[in-house]
Amino acid sequence: MNLVLALLACAGGPEKDVSNDDTFVAADDSAADDSGGGDDTSGGDDTSADDTGVIDTNPVDELVCADVGYTAPAATLPGRSLTGQATWWLDFDETAEANGYVDCFYSRSFEGLEYNDQPYLCPDCDVSTKGTAVMYEGADCYEPLFGATDDRTEYWGFSEDGRFFRTGTANGAMGELTTFTAPAAEGAPTAISWSSEYTLNSGGAFTLSAAGTFRWAWEESHLLADPSVPRTVPYSAGWPQNDPGTHVPVDRPVLGDVVPDFTLSDQCGDPVRLWDFTGEWIVLDNSQHDCGPCQSMAAGEHAFLEELRAEGYNVRVITLMGNGLSDSLTTPSTSLLNDWSDYFGITDPVLGDRGYAYAVFAPYLTSTGEGYGYPAWVLIGPDMTLRGGNIGFGGWDSVADMIRANAGG
Repeated sequence: MNLVLALLACAGGPEKDVSNDDTFVAADDSAADDSGGGDDTSGGDDTSADDTGVIDTNPVDELVCADVGYTAPAATLPGRSLTGQATWWLDFDETAEANGYVDCFYSRSFEGLEYNDQPYLCPDCDVSTKGTAVMYEGADCYEPLFGATDDRTEYWGFSEDGRFFRTGTANGAMGELTTFTAPAAEGAPTAISWSSEYTLNSGGAFTLSAAGTFRWAWEESHLLADPSVPRTVPYSAGWPQNDPGTHVPVDRPVLGDVVPDFTLSDQCGDPVRLWDFTGEWIVLDNSQHDCGPCQSMAAGEHAFLEELRAEGYNVRVITLMGNGLSDSLTTPSTSLLNDWSDYFGITDPVLGDRGYAYAVFAPYLTSTGEGYGYPAWVLIGPDMTLRGGNIGFGGWDSVADMIRANAGG
């Protein structure tokens, strides 16, 4: 991998997902927005990248990946299928019709299977599914406004109390789209409907109304692993295994809340759980490999850890990597994780993110009005509670000060 060393502002997080109302792109570049999908929020002072000059790395160690004989837990839990269909009606106003737009409709079907390894993407879902959406009529209606009509991957979910969720973004949080009359009984069609209004840049507006049904069923051939089963063999890289099994998380944490667990693969290709690092101060860093300030943060990581550990703090940096600024929610390859850790001499976990950082921490980090960018980091205490965080990086000093202040040092 050729790391891009130009220092960048790295502003802007993942693009908003507007698939909840089926407009993956805004109609006619209209003002269509997401229908469901800061400064240091605890006193730190690094709110932007002020790094200049060439990054000087000084690798001091190498991570060793041991063969520990790990095998993934057996898939024993029955999973569900979810199928559905919906029709969208486009109703243009007089101004839009004068510009040549004509009322029309299109329809899609969906077939998906349940997954349970990313609960943080839809914490309110009792069932989350991934599947394929197929447009089976109305392509001539959809394409002039929204583009390609190809089959596409979508994610549908629902809660037992009658909420329906949907997104078209891999590793993106599912937003609540509509409600339905609960319960949704197995095999029975459950009605759903919703509508949105949009403005066209060429003049006029339209209403996009949708209605359809979904149904679910148990699938004997579709089995899932139980994500709560504890790991019984050591980690390949020797990480601790200190999950006490008593944490009670908050799905979208604020200061003082226990953060949700995750299982993400490290630079050894080994699935790693966050809660196994209980008892340590954790700087959880969401970075992109082509982001200059992210590179600066990585370059100073070893010196920061040496300083804090010399003061007696049990501290660790865990990096959650995306696949680059233009593809930030995609999980990177293990080779990219290794390139990053080797280049910067990192011997702490570098994990391939699967949407965790943005879904879980963006609401807290952007609560002051600042847009999400990279690096974005949070401080997690030894009890797995959120203690602070920031968007951007101007140096490790304020991170160290935050740890000292929280630890009473």
